Amino acid sequence: MGRPKLLYRWFLVLLLCFECRGCLEVERAALLQIKDSMTSPHESAFSNWYGEECCEWEGIECGPTRIHIHNIFFHYWMDGGNGELIQPWYPNLTLFAQFQELQELELPGNHIRGFLSLHAFSQLKWLQRLDLRDNSIQDGSSLCWGTSPLYFLDLSGNMLQGNVPDCLGANLFQLQHLDLSNNPFNGSFPALLISNLTKIESLILSRNELHGTISLCIFANLSKLNELDISFNHLQVQTEVESSSCPPSFSLNSLFLGGCNLKKVSPWLLHNITSELWLGGNDLTGPFPWKFHNFSSKLTSLDVSNNFLHGTLPRDINLNFPRLRHLDLSKNSFNGNLPPFFGNLLQMLHLSDNQFQGEIPHSMTSNMSCLLYLRLSGNNLTGDLFSKNSSLPKLRRLYLGRNQFSGTFPYVLSKSVELEIVDIQNNDLSGELSSYLPVLPKLKHLLLGRNRFRGQIPRQLCQMRDLNVLDLSRNSLSGEIPDCLDNVTSWTDGSYPPYFATDSWNSIEIFINGILLSFEMMISALRGIDVSSNRLTELESMDLSHNNLFGTVPRELTHLEFLEVFNISFNNLSGMIPMGKQFETFSNDSYLGNPDLCGLPLSNKCDGNAKTPPVYGGAKMFQSLPFGSFLISPSSMQNGENTLPLSPKTKNHVFRKREMMPAITESPNVAVPRQQFGFTFTECTCRK
Repeated sequence: MGRPKLLYRWFLVLLLCFECRGCLEVERAALLQIKDSMTSPHESAFSNWYGEECCEWEGIECGPTRIHIHNIFFHYWMDGGNGELIQPWYPNLTLFAQFQELQELELPGNHIRGFLSLHAFSQLKWLQRLDLRDNSIQDGSSLCWGTSPLYFLDLSGNMLQGNVPDCLGANLFQLQHLDLSNNPFNGSFPALLISNLTKIESLILSRNELHGTISLCIFANLSKLNELDISFNHLQVQTEVESSSCPPSFSLNSLFLGGCNLKKVSPWLLHNITSELWLGGNDLTGPFPWKFHNFSSKLTSLDVSNNFLHGTLPRDINLNFPRLRHLDLSKNSFNGNLPPFFGNLLQMLHLSDNQFQGEIPHSMTSNMSCLLYLRLSGNNLTGDLFSKNSSLPKLRRLYLGRNQFSGTFPYVLSKSVELEIVDIQNNDLSGELSSYLPVLPKLKHLLLGRNRFRGQIPRQLCQMRDLNVLDLSRNSLSGEIPDCLDNVTSWTDGSYPPYFATDSWNSIEIFINGILLSFEMMISALRGIDVSSNRLTELESMDLSHNNLFGTVPRELTHLEFLEVFNISFNNLSGMIPMGKQFETFSNDSYLGNPDLCGLPLSNKCDGNAKTPPVYGGAKMFQSLPFGSFLISPSSMQNGENTLPLSPKTKNHVFRKREMMPAITESPNVAVPRQQFGFTFTECTCRK
């Protein structure tokens, strides 16, 4: 009897779907009113919002019968992306209440300042998922919507301040995921809220201004909690939880305690956190407790960066942490030799800015076939970079700068065809660079400055079409700059390359005028070449026209005796044009569009106030970052450091304007909060 009834019900559903012409008219009308209330939508938003069948409209999902709207996804539809002023949006919840079966509502990044008709929220009886992250909501009291079946609530990246409303725990008792990170909440830690979230699985309160002293025991009764992030507030967190007030079965999968004023590493953390443990940016001192008795950690990620830890790493670290995929010990005072092996599952290894010494063990570069990211910068490592039998086939990012490595460029990297960043600047490498540099087809940043490479600039660079930043400064290179460099399409088009996430893992360090700067934001948008302090006096063509360069023209350029083409027109340059040698042959056309330049061959004579071009080495011309463009530019000087954007034997297409300025910090960096990686952990079948 049960089967015929089931078939009969499905027949009725199919009959209804056959008769209906699309979503309900009242719901379709509500959608159009919501659209009209968004004053500055993105140009691609609502691109297919026409016709009667609103279930097919972008951002809309209907139920199986295609009568009622179940899900609404407006992701960053009011984010213009060009920095223009966008009016705040106040969604009218009465309109959203028209969707009788609405289950998921996602409105991130839409400049929401608050809501109209807040009482209508209680009519959304089926709403289970609400995503309001990256808006401008300020009033915490507007979050008291009454009882709701929500199981997912994301309010991160807003402007909520004051105390965290207790009503979130009292009314949203079904919550499994709550994210309030990146707000200016500045009250005491919300203990009452915590006690009421009995079904919570993921609780994220990081990067607020919460204060107080708390013990991890306050979370012990949340039996389903598996992810806790309270990083970077103003909290004093006690991690000793072995007391009777804490159930011995209390454990977490992921715990994030960055910047929580921790003084020591509790062994309990290493025993009871089963996946990710983040302790960066604290006041941890002394040796790290690597050794366990008859025990191995289950951790897959361990971050103790930006602390004051010291001591050596155990040679058998892989036995105590056999499951590690991510290890960050950077910015501490660890010393001694590197362990021969970190485990064959490791994908990300960050040991920069410590005091490690000796050579890179051969077993480390031949048996870690899953490694994606290797950062050993800022140590005292010596010897050759990699042995001939090294194999890192999956490697994407390699940072070995600021060490004492010697030998030649490691041609063995030709096996690492996935490489995107290679940074081995500021070492003691030598040899003919053109003889050892392989073609790396996906390379975006190549930083080889401050070594002793000699010979010509390798023509292999012309085959690396995605190259964004090239630094060959302060070597002993000679000859001409290859005229095929305009084959590098990333320098000649205006498109944006693939996005690198903003975090310390994806940063690059570059010396500009002797200062080490770290770029951690929008590094995918950086463009630049630096070949300064080499022996490239045979340069024949320099075209810097149609940029936004300012300053005076360095007199050192007159030493370029082979220079035949020189064009700095349509910039913002000023002062006296240098004279002598080849510069006496250039016409007015070389200087057009710079009204503040004076002197021959222009008719604009210099008066007594005209700036004279600097005569010292390292003239500071064109060291700006106009409109976010990253101009580390080449010079042709034999001595001194100069920064000139160059488009060799091409027109002015190498450097493009950018809409966002890269974040620049002077290295070494301060504590970096938990961020998303540029790539995620993957299953890796590794060679035994």
